[in-house]
Amino acid sequence: MVKERKNLGLGLLPIGALFLFNPSLGGVVDVLPDIVGYMLFFVGLRALGDLNYHMEESLACFRRMIIVSGFHLMSIFWLFGFCTPKERPVSILLVTFAVAILELVFAGKAFREMFEGFLYLGSRHGSTAVFEGAGKKKGKATQKISAFTMAFILVKAISPLLPEFSSLTLHSYDERNPLRFLYDYISLLRTFSVIIMLPIGIVWAVKFWRYIRALLRDTPFMDALTEKYRTEILPKEELFLKRAIRFGTVILSVGICFSLDVYLDYQSILPDFLCPIILILGFFALRPYLGNGTRFLISAACHTVSSAAVYFYAMYFYDNFTMSRALFEARAQSAYIVFCILKITDAIFFAAMMLCLLPTFRHLIENYTGFAPINAGNFNHMDKLTYVHGMLKKRIKILLPLSVLCAVGSILYILFVRTVDFIWWVEFFLCFAMVFYFINSMNAITDEVEAKYLLS
Repeated sequence: MVKERKNLGLGLLPIGALFLFNPSLGGVVDVLPDIVGYMLFFVGLRALGDLNYHMEESLACFRRMIIVSGFHLMSIFWLFGFCTPKERPVSILLVTFAVAILELVFAGKAFREMFEGFLYLGSRHGSTAVFEGAGKKKGKATQKISAFTMAFILVKAISPLLPEFSSLTLHSYDERNPLRFLYDYISLLRTFSVIIMLPIGIVWAVKFWRYIRALLRDTPFMDALTEKYRTEILPKEELFLKRAIRFGTVILSVGICFSLDVYLDYQSILPDFLCPIILILGFFALRPYLGNGTRFLISAACHTVSSAAVYFYAMYFYDNFTMSRALFEARAQSAYIVFCILKITDAIFFAAMMLCLLPTFRHLIENYTGFAPINAGNFNHMDKLTYVHGMLKKRIKILLPLSVLCAVGSILYILFVRTVDFIWWVEFFLCFAMVFYFINSMNAITDEVEAKYLLS
C-alpha cells in the first residue's frame, strides 16, 4: 500500500517559493536554482492533481518549467565554457530571452491553474481559507494572491532580461547614438534589475507562505481532502506504479544521455558527472520496484567523483597545454599521463556503475510486466509470461556488453586522441549505441508495465 503523504504534500510549496523569489544574477546565475523550486511545486501538488483537473493542468506546466529551468541551468556550461568573450553578451541575451518567454507562458499558466484548483476544491469541501470573507469579498484571498503572483512572474521574467538588451549596442558604432556605450554599464543595469526584483520577490514569498499556511490550518478542508485522497486514490496501487515507471524512465533516459561525449575543441560539451547524479535520482524514483541497489549507489558515487575530476582536469589541461604538445614536451606529457589515469579510472567506474544498475531491473521485469490474456493464441498463460520476461531480460543482457564497450571507447579516445583524428567518432558511436539501446529498453519495459495494468 502506498503511504499517505502528510498534508498531501502542500508543505513543500512554501519551500518551493523560497527557490523562486530570488532574481537571477547576470541573467543566468541563480543562487537558489529555480529548477528545485519547480520540482518542489510539482511534487507538492501531485496528490491534488489526482483530485482535480485544474491541478493536473498546473502539474503539466510545472513539468515543462522543470525542463526549461534545467536547460537554463545547463546553459551556464555553454556560456562560460565554450562561448568566446565576444559572443557571450549576445548569447546571454538569447538564453535569457528564451527563458523569459517560456516562463511567462508556462509558469504563469501553472500558478493560474493552481489557484483555480484551490478555488474549485475549496468550493466543494467547505474551505474558509480559500474563500476568505463573505458576500462580495468571497474568494478574495485566493484572487489577491493569484493576481500578485501573475505580477511577480511578469517581473521575474522581464527584470533579468532588460539589462541584456544593452549587448545589442556592442558591435555597432554611431556617434549620434547616445546608447552606444550602454553595455559599459551592464553591471550597474543588472544591479538595478536585482534591486527592483528582490523586494517584489520577498513580498510575494511572504504572501504565498501566509496563504499556504492558512490552507494547512484550515483543518476541516484538509481533513476532507485527505479523506477523499485516502478513499479514492490510495487504493489504486497500479496508478502509483505506472506513474513511477514513467517518471523513472524519463529521469534515467535523461541521465544516460549525459554519458555521451560530444567534443568541442577537445572538451566535452555535456558534463559527465551529471550522468551518475541523475541516474541516482532515477533509481530512487523506481526504488520500491527494483532489486537491491547498494552496489549501484556506491559505484555511482565513485563515478560522480571520478567524472567530476576528469571534467575539471580537462579544463585545466586544455587551458595550459595542447594534445600536440603532449607528444614531445615533458611537462605536457606528464599532465597528459595524469589525464589518462583519470579518464581510464572514470571509464572503469562507469562500467561498474552500469553493471550494478542493470541487474536491478530484473526484479521489475519479473514482478510488474507480462500481461497474459486467457485467449493468448498458441501460448498458454505461463508461456506468454516467460516469453515477455525473457525478451526484456535479453535486452538487459545486451546492455551489459554495450556498457563495457562504451567504457572501452572512452579509454581508446584518451589513449589515441593525440595521433588518431577520428578516434572520438569511435567513442561517440559506441556510447551512442549504448544510450540508444538503453532508452529503447526502458521504453519497452514501461510499455509492458502499462500493458499489464492497462485495465486497472
